[in-house]
Amino acid sequence: MIFLALTRKGYESYQSIENKTDFPLWLSAGILSKVELATLRESGAVFSDFNYIIEPNDNEAISCAIATIKEHHPNETVWVES
Repeated sequence: MIFLALTRKGYESYQSIENKTDFPLWLSAGILSKVELATLRESGAVFSDFNYIIEPNDNEAISCAIATIKEHHPNETVWVES
């Protein structure tokens, strides 16, 4: 399963999952600071961050993000924060 976090709250929910390394994370831009992203990278977390903000109510942007994620993770379920 792949997780798409659109807000800080969604990211924090993801953080509460045990064995997160089994579940790659994709982040909307602006959720984490550059320092937080660097720390996350250094921790070995499996994640990608979009270079644009995906608003939680922008269904078109969310659909595009899911399509991008599925290109990188075919046949995986994508969980989207709602």
